[in-house]
Amino acid sequence: MATPAADISVIGASPDKRLRKRFKCFRILILGRANAGKTTILQKVCKTSADPEIFDSEGNKVIEPWLVVLRT
Repeated sequence: MATPAADISVIGASPDKRLRKRFKCFRILILGRANAGKTTILQKVCKTSADPEIFDSEGNKVIEPWLVVLRT
């Protein structure tokens, strides 16, 4: 059961600080065409300029996102 918002509210704290206190980790799925600005949106939301970590459908970290490995 989710914690009610009243339990986590901090007087004077901004909404993003309250959310970060409540949720330590989150996932974002962004779909789109090549060069559509997906990474830029992610960097703006996370307030960072670092490159995101990318995982395949099996949960393995993708070292080179542009490199496609075909398994036979």
